[in-house]
Amino acid sequence: MAEPDKIFAKPCYCTSLRKTARAVTKFYDAALEESGIRVTQYALLSHLSRLGPVSMRELSESVNLERTTLLRNLHPLARHGLVRVESGPSSRAHRISLTEEGAAELESTRPHWEKAQNKIHLALDAEERELLNRLLQKLRNIVA
Repeated sequence: MAEPDKIFAKPCYCTSLRKTARAVTKFYDAALEESGIRVTQYALLSHLSRLGPVSMRELSESVNLERTTLLRNLHPLARHGLVRVESGPSSRAHRISLTEEGAAELESTRPHWEKAQNKIHLALDAEERELLNRLLQKLRNIVA
């Protein structure tokens, strides 16, 4: 087992990943700025487009967000008519779906997202992209 001071001499993986995630989110948000939605909202619209109507639990699991965080991100989308939240017997049974307006917003925002995505894609070679995806998946598996 490593000595405690040797462990703490290393950078904190959580802090490093959070800094990187914030920087990447800021980069995508800047690319989407003229559309008026944030990348977190774009991701929800995109998931709903692929999944179709889903329960709160199904969407929460799909996007790996706690229910309260998911609700916080869904409220502005529902307020602007981009998603529909249909009541169920319990709040967990609510059905969430993409509206026609949401599908149109997703389609009009996609080129801005693609521009950001392509910039990162081209900055990494194929081997780096593969390694990055493998490492991120491995980390998700470790902490799951």
